[in-house]
Amino acid sequence: WPHLPEILKKLHLWLSCWLTFSVVSLLVRLAMPKDTTDTRARYEAEMRQREAEAAAKAQATISAHVYHEIRNVVGSVLALAERASEAVELALESGESIENLPAEVRFLTEHQRLVCGHAVNTLNDMLDVSRMENGTFQPTAVAMDLGELCLHAARLQGPRLKKDVQLRVDCPPQGGLVV
Repeated sequence: WPHLPEILKKLHLWLSCWLTFSVVSLLVRLAMPKDTTDTRARYEAEMRQREAEAAAKAQATISAHVYHEIRNVVGSVLALAERASEAVELALESGESIENLPAEVRFLTEHQRLVCGHAVNTLNDMLDVSRMENGTFQPTAVAMDLGELCLHAARLQGPRLKKDVQLRVDCPPQGGLVV
């Protein structure tokens, strides 16, 4: 067996390579699930972070709309109160007949009542949205008269129109279309 030392060297080299490959393969297999688990955990943490950021952004957007609505209604109430006060002061200062004054003040205070009612309805709607978000909202069926709703919207928005703009409401008569 003159070639035996050479065969043993090759066998030794082959076994060393095979053993090295096996150990590396085993290490890769052992490390892979940990790496995959770490990657998955990082991905899930990143997704939770993005969801939290999106929820915070949505909450900020809703809050901005809420504050805007409240500010508009409060501003309208203040403006109407100022107009009513000015009408009384002007009538008293000018010495003009104050016969038309009660009707104008009554109109302004009625509009102020409508605006305040709108503010309360808006706040109730916001509370309902909050209840929906936390799962405590209980929906109820309510009959709605669409003619009355259209007239209410016209009374609420009519005074905001410019003097040369005329508002014409074309809707079913009150009680004519109830859903």
